[in-house]
Amino acid sequence: YIINLSAHCIPVDPSWMAALVQPLLDDPALAATYGHQQALRGVNPFEEIDMRHSFTPDKKGDICAVFSNSNCAVRKKVWDRYPFDEKAIVAEDLIWAKTLPREHRIKYVPGASVYHSHPMSFKYWRGRFYGNGLFEPYIERVYGLSLPQKASKKSWKDLLPEALTAPITCVVETLQFACLLLSRKYFLHALASPVFIIMRRYYYHKGLRDGRARYSGVEGET
Repeated sequence: YIINLSAHCIPVDPSWMAALVQPLLDDPALAATYGHQQALRGVNPFEEIDMRHSFTPDKKGDICAVFSNSNCAVRKKVWDRYPFDEKAIVAEDLIWAKTLPREHRIKYVPGASVYHSHPMSFKYWRGRFYGNGLFEPYIERVYGLSLPQKASKKSWKDLLPEALTAPITCVVETLQFACLLLSRKYFLHALASPVFIIMRRYYYHKGLRDGRARYSGVEGET
């Protein structure tokens, strides 16, 4: 078994690895497991909101994060046969999970929890948003996949020109994010929500534009 733990992750308790590996011991059909992730309170409130969204079960009990190699265990023989895409600059774990043959199942293990936080800085967020946009054309062209933050269902935005939807979307996202931050008593960060949302949209679209140019000649998987 191969254990992956991000350099920014800290196991919540000493039984973390045992909880992560036990399902693989119990079920030979499992290819991998991945555990819960939670942000350290106060380190990066913006990331804390995103992390909470990714690992909080919805009404059906599902979570947004389909897999994460920041905190996972993989059966070695499966890993040897289906390695990560080394060209992937982001979302290599998403690609792996989505392209793994159906007979190889992945299980979420909430009891194998880790703290996962990155120091809050302009450089970190700029790189993260830009990288997501830069790589999206690659993942779409090669695998026919989309990153989780990209909406796949039609909405009111499809009925209006982009010149109108962009500012409306910014306002809506800012209010939603500010309310979430206020609910967790991050008052100063709530005031900074407009800057965060504008920066996210700007660098994501900048990366998307550069990615379309970089990966325009990339061939899809056969």
